[in-house]
Amino acid sequence: MGTPARRSAATAVLVLGAAVVAFAVVDHLRWPTEEARERAAYRLPLGSPVDPEAEANFLRERLRRDPGSALDRSALAGLYLAQARRGGGAAPYDRAASLARESLQLLPSPNPGARVILAEVAEARHEFPGAIRWALEVLEEDPRSESALSVLVTAHLGQGDPLSALEAAERLVDRVPTVGTLGLRALALEALGRDDEALDDGWRALTLEDLGEVEASASVRAWLGRFHLRHGDLATACALSREALRLVPGHVAAARGLGEVYLRWGHLEEATSIYLEAHAIHKEPMLLLALARVRRSAGDPGEATRLLAQAEAVVRAELRLTPVGHRTELAAILVERGGQEAVREAVDLARSDAALRRDPNTLATLARALLVAGDAPSARTAVRGALRWGYRDAELYHLAARIEASVGDAPRAALYRRLARDLDPTFVPVP
Repeated sequence: MGTPARRSAATAVLVLGAAVVAFAVVDHLRWPTEEARERAAYRLPLGSPVDPEAEANFLRERLRRDPGSALDRSALAGLYLAQARRGGGAAPYDRAASLARESLQLLPSPNPGARVILAEVAEARHEFPGAIRWALEVLEEDPRSESALSVLVTAHLGQGDPLSALEAAERLVDRVPTVGTLGLRALALEALGRDDEALDDGWRALTLEDLGEVEASASVRAWLGRFHLRHGDLATACALSREALRLVPGHVAAARGLGEVYLRWGHLEEATSIYLEAHAIHKEPMLLLALARVRRSAGDPGEATRLLAQAEAVVRAELRLTPVGHRTELAAILVERGGQEAVREAVDLARSDAALRRDPNTLATLARALLVAGDAPSARTAVRGALRWGYRDAELYHLAARIEASVGDAPRAALYRRLARDLDPTFVPVP
C-alpha cells in the first residue's frame, strides 16, 4: 500500500494464515450488497495504459548518447523497479540497484532519486535496516520526500516497530494527505490494534483519490477488503477486493483477499481461478501456498503437494540471491508441507528472521513452527511477542489459544478463543 505499493506488506497477509480452515456460511452474506459495491467503486477515469518498455527504450537511447547522465540512470532504475514489482522476478531488482549505484557514482549528491531506488529495493528484499539507512539519507537531502517516508513506514512495520512506522506515517499525512499516505497510516494504526482509527483512514483515503494514483487506490481497497475480512464482513471484503482487481489486474493482496472470501463461502473453484490468474501475472510464490490450501480443501492432496514444492523451489531460488530475504515465507511453506526435517528447518529459518524482525507475521510463523515441532513453551513466547502491540486477528488468536492449551493454561486459551469469536464470528479453524 502507498506510493509505491509494497510486496512485503502484501506477503505478510498470507503467511500469517497457515492452517487450512473451514468456515461458517451465512447465506445473506454470500455476495456483495449494492451498498458495498457503491462504497468500493472507483469513480475516476482510468486513462490509457503507459507502455513501460517504450519508456525504457527511450531512456536507454538517451544513455547511449550521453552515458554520463546520472539522472537518466536513476530514471531507468525506477522503471526496472516497477517491472520487478509487476512480477518480473529478481533480475529487475538487481538491475535497478546497479543503475542506482552507477547514478550515485556519477552524481554523489544531491541525488535523492537514486537513494530512494536503493531504499525501495532493500525494502522489497526485506533488508529493512538497509532500507531505513537509505531512506534517512534521502531525507537529509530532501526532508519532504514522500517516497523516503513511505519506505520508513513499511520498513519499520517489517521490523516490528509500529510506533516508528506511525511517526513516519504522521509526517507523511501532515505533509500531504493522499490516498497513499492515509493508506500507509492505516497500516501503522492497524499494527498497533487501533482498528477504528485505521478503518477511518482507509475509507477517508478513498475520498482523496486523484488521477494517476490507480496503484495506490487499488492497494487501499485491497487493505480495506482484508480489514473487513478479518472482521467477518465478507460481502464488503468481496466488493473491495473485486474493485481492486478491476483497477490493477492480478493485484496480489486483492487476489489473496478475494480468494480467501471465496474459500470461506466454499467456492473453491472460484478461489482457484483467482489465485491462478494473479500468479500468471506476478509469479508470486505465496499465491501457490494459498492455492495449495484451496486444493487440499477440495480433496486434492496430490496437487497441493505439487504446488507447495513449486512454491518452495521459487523461494529457495530467491534466497540464494538475497539470503536476508524471504525466510519467513519459506518457513511457512515448510510447516504446511510437514515432516520432521521440514519443520526443523522451518524453526531455524523463522528464528533467524525473528532475530532481525519482530513483526506479528514473523513471530506467528515462528510460533506455529515451534508448536508443530513440539516446543509449546517457546511457541508461547513467540506468539505473545506477536500480540505485543495489539494487532487483532482471529487466526492469530486461535493460534495463541492452541499454544496456551498445550502448556496447560485453559483460562487464557478460552480468553483467546473468545477474542477470536468476537472479532470474526465467521472464522472456524479446522482442528
